Amino acid sequence: MNKTAFGFAAAAVAAAALALPSFAETKVATIDIEKIVRLHPNTERDKKQLEQTLKDYTAQAEVLEKSAVDARKAFEAAATEVRNPALSDSARKRAEEKARAKYDEAKEAEERAISTKRSLQRNLTNEEIRMLKETVGKVQEVVEAYAKEKGIALVLPTSGSKLGIAPAVFWSDDSLDITATIMTIMKIEERPLDDDEDAEAPAAAVPATPAPAIEKATAVPETEAK
Repeated sequence: MNKTAFGFAAAAVAAAALALPSFAETKVATIDIEKIVRLHPNTERDKKQLEQTLKDYTAQAEVLEKSAVDARKAFEAAATEVRNPALSDSARKRAEEKARAKYDEAKEAEERAISTKRSLQRNLTNEEIRMLKETVGKVQEVVEAYAKEKGIALVLPTSGSKLGIAPAVFWSDDSLDITATIMTIMKIEERPLDDDEDAEAPAAAVPATPAPAIEKATAVPETEAK
């Protein structure tokens, strides 16, 4: 690069540096968002509500599972009757028709149980996400108002992976932490976390449905041709 071109480049860099605010002059703060959310009154309320919802969903799932099991047993009994060597041709034909009808009922009951449980699980997950977003949103509103009042240009989370928020701080001085201040503003009491609160809680889940046990290939034995 010749001297003239180098001079232009250096001038451009200097101009850009002057146009940008000094990072040293930018007020930065950090916050432990996971701690605030765990201690927020909404979290305990939401936990109890989710537990009750899970209890209700589990009861629904158990009713559907029992219905599927009963329908499967009815089909198996009908299929066994088809194999009765004492049946006449006409009686065997009626038994086969009954077994096929029972098979269809059992298959439908199992599919209904599976699809309904999947739907209940989606509803439960969506409700859990909605509750979490609501609480995080309330915290964000307070943080934003406080930052504007204090002239803080950037608030970085030191935690958040359990909330789906990527922590953005590798290290920071404790003097930058505004967690306690935000908790005071929101009237959130400081207290030791229980073991189950400190650990990452598993997502609520409706009990899984066993794989379908009805197979069309073995549904009804075909009557041998006479």
